Amino acid sequence: MKKALGICLGVFFLLVGCNHNIVEREAETGEDSEEQVFVQNYQMDNMSYRLVLPFKQSEARGMVAATLNNRLDMNRFELGMMNLSKSHFSPNKYYFQEGQYLNKEIIRSWLARKLEGSALTAAKKEDSTFQNLGLNPSIDTKGKDLETANEDSPIYLASILEQNYLEKNNKDELQLSGISIGLAMNSVHYFEQEQGYPRETTISEAEILKQGKSIAQEIVSRMRTMEGLENVPIFICIFKQEAASSIQPGVFLATSLVNKGESSIKSWSQIDENYVTFPSEEASTTYREDSNTFNNFKSNVEDYFPNYTGMIGTGHYTEGILREMTITVPVQFYSQTEITGFTQYVTSLVLKYYPKNLQVNIEISSAAGAEAVITKNRDADEPNIYIYQ
Repeated sequence: MKKALGICLGVFFLLVGCNHNIVEREAETGEDSEEQVFVQNYQMDNMSYRLVLPFKQSEARGMVAATLNNRLDMNRFELGMMNLSKSHFSPNKYYFQEGQYLNKEIIRSWLARKLEGSALTAAKKEDSTFQNLGLNPSIDTKGKDLETANEDSPIYLASILEQNYLEKNNKDELQLSGISIGLAMNSVHYFEQEQGYPRETTISEAEILKQGKSIAQEIVSRMRTMEGLENVPIFICIFKQEAASSIQPGVFLATSLVNKGESSIKSWSQIDENYVTFPSEEASTTYREDSNTFNNFKSNVEDYFPNYTGMIGTGHYTEGILREMTITVPVQFYSQTEITGFTQYVTSLVLKYYPKNLQVNIEISSAAGAEAVITKNRDADEPNIYIYQ
């Protein structure tokens, strides 16, 4: 196994900032009020959430991975939702905890189709306690083939994610003070014909928003009936996941905050974000200047290293402005000195071609796996370099 000269930090460190065992003891209020909990006392920066310890995993843990199409969507959904939550639940004031209220049974029942007619009768006959809680539309195959029925009534809601945000009250105790709910919506509905042939139907962004907003209101109404959630602010995020074959992650479309004690969603804030592949026709026609920068960067890499085998970039845009560029550079290396020299050269190109206010992430890889990682944080003077050996 390769040993990193520098360790590339994962999702955990995005939450807590740094793994310091410096904690304060708190009494958590609520149904487990006698339980002694700890909180991270160290915070690397004001953009990192501190954790409540011992770590309480959500009862719905693993549901997102099981219901989303790919890893790109899963990462973007979870971390993107956390970043959006910061606008209402500041990391300087709030502590992060995985969702504790929507368990697997609840989420499974909400992700199901709503049943009607004979299907509902059969479900109640099989289980007298059956609750018809599905938030996806019922499917009517009467007088239709299965393909037409699915096209008319696709599965809109793919996944639900809950995140909890706690703060200290006037007794210096931790209490739940905010909940974020993410709704991952399908942009493509996959199904099979009667003969078992796989089929798919595309769902427009306008329809995703329409259905997502309607589902969000129903979820807020249901959560207000749950013990402990009657008065907690609820932040809703609507996320569009991409097709299973996409090399781009999904995007957030809209958010809304339901204030303390309220049960209705009054307004939505639209989010304008987009992911663009470099090189591509879209990049060269819509984002010409950024495309030229990438092509010049790519050309300089090719001039340096004869065993270079291709480069792919992904640009993250919000409101039409490039905010982050992620580049994968696959190569064939023969020695550690080649890796070191090439990494240093690529780092110099990052500083030459990309502005200081842009986040840049570069992975240099070979058939053996990752060889080096270069990250230039937004507004940082120097990149961080990790070389594996």
